Amino acid sequence: MKKILKVYLIIFILLSNLFLCILKNHANEDVESPHIYQENERAEEFLSTNQKEKNQIILDVEEALEMNDFEQAKRDDTIESHEKYIHNYPDGKYVQKAKARLEKKYFDKAINTNTLESFYDFLKNFPHSTLQTKVFDKIIELAFQKARQEDSIESYEKFQKVYPDSKFVQEAQDKIKELEFADAINQDNVKALESFIKKYPKYPLVKKAKKRIEAIHFDDAKKEDTKKAYAKYLERCPNGIYLEEAQSRIDFLDFKPYKEEDSISSYKQFIQENPNNKYVKDAKARIDELIYTDYREKGILMGLKKFAKRYPENIYVNEAKNEMDDLELKSSQEATGEPGDIFDNKLSIISGIIGIVIGLAIICFILWLSA
Repeated sequence: MKKILKVYLIIFILLSNLFLCILKNHANEDVESPHIYQENERAEEFLSTNQKEKNQIILDVEEALEMNDFEQAKRDDTIESHEKYIHNYPDGKYVQKAKARLEKKYFDKAINTNTLESFYDFLKNFPHSTLQTKVFDKIIELAFQKARQEDSIESYEKFQKVYPDSKFVQEAQDKIKELEFADAINQDNVKALESFIKKYPKYPLVKKAKKRIEAIHFDDAKKEDTKKAYAKYLERCPNGIYLEEAQSRIDFLDFKPYKEEDSISSYKQFIQENPNNKYVKDAKARIDELIYTDYREKGILMGLKKFAKRYPENIYVNEAKNEMDDLELKSSQEATGEPGDIFDNKLSIISGIIGIVIGLAIICFILWLSA
């Protein structure tokens, strides 16, 4: 419709100009005639006035067309409709309103799409927008969400580099530390853990890292299971949580060769050479046991008497005395006999006689029957 009206206006203007030219030519041919000259002046005046009106008509029509297009863009209220108006009327009367509405439409689209690309597209189209702060906030939020989805050291480091002043920077730094700690723990070696501690000496999980380092050192010592290995652990971790266990193992390794020999002399030598060893008590107990056993084997009662007399502090002395009492009681009973034993013997004799009598009676009965 707009194009058709413009065509009509152009035709009208061309025809008017053509008519004006004809009148001028006619006036030149009859220039000597005063009457014709006056008529030409009137015609030119008329045409001049007519031209102003035509120009105003054109302006009014174009303004009406522009208003119509703007109203149509408002009714459609789409990105395309507002862009079309701005394209057709770059200096139009309503162009600022159209741009403002277009900006809002692009912002709404970015919010609904909620992607980094949509917000970058908005900034590209409206680099000086009043909504720029909100858009930047959304971009930073989405960028951090993306970093969290990837959940890698690289993604968080990249976020920090691109958005160093973001409110999420501290959280990104904490996540980097967590991931680096997890990586060090997974590597499970002293070098990785010490590197983490050196890099983040004040990080809360440093204590856990130090405990794991100590555990690795102790595990290494247990695998080797030598005094040297445990001594090395104690040198590295003088106040370690495995201190008691390591020292206990060293004491046992000192005690082991003497225990394998298992003799009174070996245990005495062990006690003399290792007076502070925790197994000294076990060595003394084994010495007492070996002495006790040796005397028992020399002649039970006599040996026990000698043992009790010679080793009154021996831990088995009470056991020896109890055993001596039992042996002496038994010996006494065997020598004199106890009333209970005599009764038992008489009962056995009577039972034997009765058995014989019964047997003879049966034989006699059988013989009588045979006769």
